Amino acid sequence: MSDLPLLDAARRPLGDAETSPLGRRYAAEVTAGREHMAHVIGSALEADARR
Repeated sequence: MSDLPLLDAARRPLGDAETSPLGRRYAAEVTAGREHMAHVIGSALEADARR
């Protein structure tokens, strides 16, 4: 536990991927891709259930 403040301090100058604009964009793209795949899979299952 004693290393946590040191690790936090080292991460700040490098930037946190979750808070950087590029990290937020990547996260948004991943979320959109997952939502799209969920829709595709749902549509395929629905079409299969109708057969």
